[in-house]
Amino acid sequence: MSQVRKPEPAHHLHMPKTPFHHRPSASTASDALRPQLQPNRQNSVQTRYMAMLLALDTIPRLHNILASFFTWILLAGFVIFPGTFTSLQSISTDTDTSNPASHILHSTTAHIHIPLLVIASTSSILGALGMLYLWAAHRDNFVWLLNRIFLPGCLNSFAGFISTLVNVYAQQGGSWSVEARVTAGVTGGCMAVMGGLFGVYEFWVLERVKRRHGREMRGEVEGEGEGLVEKVNRKAREPALEPGSVV
Repeated sequence: MSQVRKPEPAHHLHMPKTPFHHRPSASTASDALRPQLQPNRQNSVQTRYMAMLLALDTIPRLHNILASFFTWILLAGFVIFPGTFTSLQSISTDTDTSNPASHILHSTTAHIHIPLLVIASTSSILGALGMLYLWAAHRDNFVWLLNRIFLPGCLNSFAGFISTLVNVYAQQGGSWSVEARVTAGVTGGCMAVMGGLFGVYEFWVLERVKRRHGREMRGEVEGEGEGLVEKVNRKAREPALEPGSVV
């Protein structure tokens, strides 16, 4: 019997390796994913100070308008007060009750100035209450409060205080009446309160937030290296770009 030869197994053809041919590995696949994950980790860095700056664009326009209106109407009330009190005092001291014409003039002028006194009081109270409401509504955004409430309120109260001094020394000859003292006390008190709040928020409350922001950003830079984080840190430290802002 003839011996049956078994077929020899076919040998796989191996292509010659070229310098540019390599097999993908697990490390290479993970490296390909790293550029996609790195920006997301860096963009997630957001401090409280950065959140305040970004929140300036989300505050309703109506609240910005109301802030300007309430601070302005507070100024209007403070400016009207001194002239009203001075006029009432001059009428009461210069009136000759024995003269009928003088008595009629006194009654007519008094009836004119009493509504002005009501308008001044209403304007001042409305402005103060509106500012308190906006303060409570945006108490977490220190930057907005400094720019829209505390600084304008302090400056407008200062203007009312100066108006009181001008009326006292220009029309009353330096004689301080009871009404003038009350007006100076109210305007000066509001100026001191608003100025004090501005100083506390600017140099203590907001300053603490800024220092914490700096510590968090420096820690992120040390952990991740230089690049996008440094740019975000520099942008966050720049003054706010809101028109009329001072912090």
